[in-house]
Parts: sequence; structure tokens; C-alpha cells
Amino acid sequence: MSSRKSGFRLNRPSPHARLADVKCKVFQLYLILWMLFGFLSIGRGQQTDAFRQQFLEYKARAEKGEAEAQANLGFCYYKGQGVERDMTVAATWFGKAAEQNNVLAQAQLGYAYYNGRGVESDYAKAVQWYRRAADQNNAVAQSNLGACYEHGHGVEKNYNLAVNWYRQAADQNYAMAQNNLGGCYEHGLGVEKDYAAAAMWYRKAADQNNAVGQSNLGACYFNGLGVEMDYVEAVKWYRKAADQNNAVAQNNLGACYVNALGVKRDLVEAYAWWNVAGTIFDTAAKNRNALAAKLSSQQVSDAKRRTQELRSMIETKITNGGR
Repeated sequence: MSSRKSGFRLNRPSPHARLADVKCKVFQLYLILWMLFGFLSIGRGQQTDAFRQQFLEYKARAEKGEAEAQANLGFCYYKGQGVERDMTVAATWFGKAAEQNNVLAQAQLGYAYYNGRGVESDYAKAVQWYRRAADQNNAVAQSNLGACYEHGHGVEKNYNLAVNWYRQAADQNYAMAQNNLGGCYEHGLGVEKDYAAAAMWYRKAADQNNAVGQSNLGACYFNGLGVEMDYVEAVKWYRKAADQNNAVAQNNLGACYVNALGVKRDLVEAYAWWNVAGTIFDTAAKNRNALAAKLSSQQVSDAKRRTQELRSMIETKITNGGR
């Protein structure tokens, strides 16, 4: 889509088929345990010692053949917690646990094969392990398997099956699957096109702080897709996603500032958001460069300073889990 008033370009996010890493599942459990035993209140050096002790305990149990310990040892190597990070060794331990039907290891091994993390990329093997985890009702694996069917990676493309797996994961309240299902409704992939349903699923993801869902919901409000057109709401959701370093939302937010859509016109703020996004998003970089020609040297200087403020803020929010 194009902006309403100028030649600066807004972009829709690619709304679906984001593959997710399952490592957060186990480490969320770790955090709960650490909170119970007071680990989160200790210093960094003590935390390092705690990670090392946990690693050694997992290693001892894993070498005895305990599947859960093997999976957790894989995550230690994957994250580099308690041991030097080693994706290859991580994949080896995931494989041992997955063969014993450990669902988290199966899902993570699928992710490893899909992305070539510690093993050679192999979509067919990724699908194999995603399916084994998905059949055990693992929501992350279900969503990732849906993405494989949507794009024909390791399986024949099949939108109906993609929707089926997305829905199973979405019904478990898995945010990325909710976003992906919204994308299917928006574009009529495996279901009849339904903008209201798309916006509903995007909102479910967005309400869980999913940055892609937030960016997509912002785009729905910007274009009046499934909701009443509302630039203020669009900006609100773009900003939430932009704060989590979603480059498409950052680009679109910049365009809103240029065109005074939902916010007051602010060329310095627009430049800053495009500058943040421009390191990874070509459209934003082009917008920034075009705008720079229209700004004074003082405005450019102010915008670069604002860029650093935004980057610092984003880094802090990401460190705090997007909140």
C-alpha cells in the first residue's frame, strides 16, 4: 500500500508463516524455578555459577539416558548457559531426547533442521520432527508445521492443512499461530477471505504482545480491513510493534509522522524511525534518504540523536521481554 499524502512508502508486514523457536518453553520453566529459589535476586557471577551447576546436573543425568535432561542439556548448549555455546552439540542432545519422544526436543530439532542450526538445513526432516511434536499437541510445532504446509517446505504446499495446524496452535492461545491464522483469513489461504476474522486473530496475537500481530493489526486499522479505519489506533499498534524492533511497523510509523496520520506531523521523528528500521529494511532506508534531502542540517542532527534514544529504548524493552 502507499501512503495517503506523499511518495513515502508504507508496507504491510508479511503477515504469517513465522517459524518459532521452542527454547522459550523450557527457559520459562527455569525462570519460575529460579524465582522460587531466589536465583533472580543474586549477582551476575552467582547466576553464572548457578547456570554451571545446573548444566553439570543435566549432563550427569543426560549421560545416563534421561530424555528430559538430554533436552535441557541441549538448551544449555543452545543458549550457552553454563557451557560454551555449541549448536552442533545442542542438536545432538536434542536428537537423543527426541528419539525418546521428548516433545520439546522434537520441536526444537525440527527448528534446527529448518534453519540449519547445528545440522544441515533439511526441510523434510524439519517436517518429520515438527509432525511428531505436533501430534503430541505442541503448539509451537503445530504452528511451524502449518508454515511448512503454507510455503511447501518439506511437504507439498497445502493451504487447508496449513490452516488446520495453525488453528490447532491458535486454539491453544499460541500468539504466532493466531497471527498466522489471521494472515490466512486476510489473504484467503485455505479459508474464505474474511477481514473481520483476520483482524480478530491479529488482535488475539497483538494482545499477547506479539510484534507481528501488532503490526498487522495496525495495518488493519490503517486500511479499514475488518475494522473501522482509524489512524490513531493504527499508530498505537504500529508503535507497540516498533518498540519491539519490528522494522515494518517502524517504517509505517515513520510514514504516519510524515503525513500527520494519527499523529502530529514530525519529520525528525519520522527520520529517526526510518533510520532505526533502515539498517535491516530497504524501504525504510529509501524513505529516510528521501526525507533527509528535505531537512535542515540541524534537523538531521536532531533526528540522529533521536535515533540513538529510540535504539536504547528498544534494547531495554527487548531485554525486559517487550514490556
